[in-house]
Amino acid sequence: MKSNGTARCVLRALTAAAAIASLGLVRLPSASAHDEPWRSSAVRLDSVEQAKITQAKTDLATLKTALNTYEIDAGAFPTTDQGLKALVETPKDVKDWHGPYLKKLPKDPWGNDYVYRSPSKNDKTKDFDLLSSGPDGKEGGGDDVE
Repeated sequence: MKSNGTARCVLRALTAAAAIASLGLVRLPSASAHDEPWRSSAVRLDSVEQAKITQAKTDLATLKTALNTYEIDAGAFPTTDQGLKALVETPKDVKDWHGPYLKKLPKDPWGNDYVYRSPSKNDKTKDFDLLSSGPDGKEGGGDDVE
């Protein structure tokens, strides 16, 4: 049991480090439209969309860390039926749940739930699928964020 506590501590430290590091990934425009009249609203919109993609990737990294911690405690990843809700509420028939692993489940930057499946539907070498369905809100639309 002591190794589980140590592993959880290490995973939480890595989660914090990843969150802090991700703050440096978001780039804001350095000048306003008044300073650079050639900068169109499409360019600014693209910056906003890029920031949302970065936020989705950060959320996904946090969710993966929480899922890995859950797996260390419970011995397996949550099933598709248990879903990501297993990270915040004790699922039925799970004896070694030591959560909550997150304070609350995030929505993706477009207001949708993150997609979770275990086992993976798309890649049998992975334990689970975890993604944002992107701006269109539909999985597989070419704008998914993994």
